[in-house]
Amino acid sequence: MALGGIWSSPRFLFYATGSTINNLGNQLYFLVLPLLVYSMTQSALNMSVMAVCEALPQVLLSLFAGALVDRLSRRTVIFAALCFQAFCCALISTLFSVGLLEVWMLYLLGTCLAIGQVFLRTAEFATIPAMFPDRKLEASAGLSSCFTATTIFGPLLAGILIAAFEYQTLLIINALTYFAPILLCLITRIPHESLGGVRSISQVLIDTRNGLRWILDSRILVSIAIVMGLSNLADSGILTVVLFHLKDELAMADNLISYVLMVNGLGMLIGTILPPRLKRLARGKMMLLALLLNNFGVALFLIPVAWIAPIALFIGSIGGMMLHISYTVMIQESVPNEMLGRVNGAMRTLIAITFPLSTSMLGSITGFLGSETAFLTAVSLSILPLLIILKGPVYRFSQQQLNEEVVNRSSNMIS
Repeated sequence: MALGGIWSSPRFLFYATGSTINNLGNQLYFLVLPLLVYSMTQSALNMSVMAVCEALPQVLLSLFAGALVDRLSRRTVIFAALCFQAFCCALISTLFSVGLLEVWMLYLLGTCLAIGQVFLRTAEFATIPAMFPDRKLEASAGLSSCFTATTIFGPLLAGILIAAFEYQTLLIINALTYFAPILLCLITRIPHESLGGVRSISQVLIDTRNGLRWILDSRILVSIAIVMGLSNLADSGILTVVLFHLKDELAMADNLISYVLMVNGLGMLIGTILPPRLKRLARGKMMLLALLLNNFGVALFLIPVAWIAPIALFIGSIGGMMLHISYTVMIQESVPNEMLGRVNGAMRTLIAITFPLSTSMLGSITGFLGSETAFLTAVSLSILPLLIILKGPVYRFSQQQLNEEVVNRSSNMIS
């Protein structure tokens, strides 16, 4: 076989292909939507409002989406979310074509698309361990590789298409790309498990509480949440600082900035390739290595030389992607499948809160004190998650310890 490992599995290959086509379509959407808002309003403020509408569902709904996913068939949730997103995207294009689209409709439909994305990603997270129970790390890394490839080639494709077609045509193309994963997922036979269904709102709230309790009762999960939250607080807003640094302080031309950002995507791609090759390394040690690479990349920006920027982004993005994969696999291995949705939703909610905080903090520091101070702040804050890993249970994370904890806690779990 030309391909080895997880890629030799037809089931994974079909699933990854559908996911990649969907992600390429999303790259069109991510480019077209803000441009469409700007063409209608010529307002940067309205573009910012659109960004907030897309971000809020991640913070507000992830907690409850996880509880719902644990009660519903994950396959049904995935198909329903994809169909819902296709409908919303097609509706935007139709309203625009007939001259009825208003900016408030974009806010509403953009929020609906983001809601669909929250449920889609939550269900996919819980589905992967059920589909590939003995190859979680390879499957997570493989799907991350596909996603990263779309972040490299997607913007290039979008730039070519947007020069040849109007906005509504690109939105229709995106709407059609939602059906590729639906068709290919039928071939992959996603498990159609019966998980009890949703009987009442109080049941959803109880499940949500149980997801939070599962996290708070586990030293490993609490440590992971703190590590990821502090890491995101330190550098999730760093790309905005990097763009300001390159454009304003280093006076780099726009085309050179685009090449630098492509290097960022290449680093993410390498970051998805390394974890399967380091699978003998303990999960906690892999997370520590990822944080060290990420922090070293950010620290390199303190050197005010233009050619350092792509090297810094490349190293930092390798660490960032490795950190994401390590986190994903540790959660999947630390939580029984029937609890994965609600626990992941709770974790994502706890971690997502730090994204707007990081962006606001680093953006304000850059505006008042310059990017060097912002980079120094990010590096200083990034020391905290390193210390927590070294001093806490994450670094000593072992499969035997994990199995014992899962068995003991599953026996006492409230269904």
